Amino acid sequence: MKRLLAPLAPLVLLVVLLGACGGSSSSSAATVNKTAIDRAQMLSELDALSKVPGLTNQKRFVKSSSGTFDTAEVASYLDGRIIDTIVEQQMKTRNVTVSDQNRTDAAKELPNQLGAQAGSDGKDPLDGLDPKVRQTLTDRLANTIAMIGWLSGDNQQGRVWWTDTDVKTYFDKSQANTEQSCTKHILVKTKEEADAVLAQLKSGGDFAKIAASTSIDTGTKDAGGDLGCNPRGAFIPEYEAAIDGA
Repeated sequence: MKRLLAPLAPLVLLVVLLGACGGSSSSSAATVNKTAIDRAQMLSELDALSKVPGLTNQKRFVKSSSGTFDTAEVASYLDGRIIDTIVEQQMKTRNVTVSDQNRTDAAKELPNQLGAQAGSDGKDPLDGLDPKVRQTLTDRLANTIAMIGWLSGDNQQGRVWWTDTDVKTYFDKSQANTEQSCTKHILVKTKEEADAVLAQLKSGGDFAKIAASTSIDTGTKDAGGDLGCNPRGAFIPEYEAAIDGA
């Protein structure tokens, strides 16, 4: 939902200050203020999106030959789910409701938000998307649109703005739970290859150059293996354990 994030800046700021993304079990991709984001559901949604030609033709949600998704794309999708969760929580706290117009607007806007494009035949850009997944994504987008309306005052609902003192209080109470890790990786197929890469690094090799020439992660190799900064629980347990041990 990249095009709709700017009007949500006050909420995004609150996410950074309040988001309690602590450790996660294998069943949770992340935990946001004690609300778990189900890992299996998220992967199921990604799988459904991978079957939409209007997306895969745009190099979105494309599975590798081994049946996995690019790690950067998974992390980006998880970022969106975290924001969705915060929006839903704030809607309940602020008594923000979704209107029929919000739902209509969300249904029209969803293809654009996902980056889907119709083919030359003019078909629905999201043709092939599982109806249940499409409805779920539309509902989440409708929540975002309703929240933007609340923030801008368009829906004539009561508004409560957070003061600098409120923000500092929240931060002081929850800063221990806002941990993110900024990591880079070099993905190879075998342990022998991994040992060889490790030996190069220990002997002073340039991480970015080795990633560019060696890593099989096409989404990050040209960026020096950079995965960006992500909350705990964004990656598989083995990678999380490696981060903890770094």
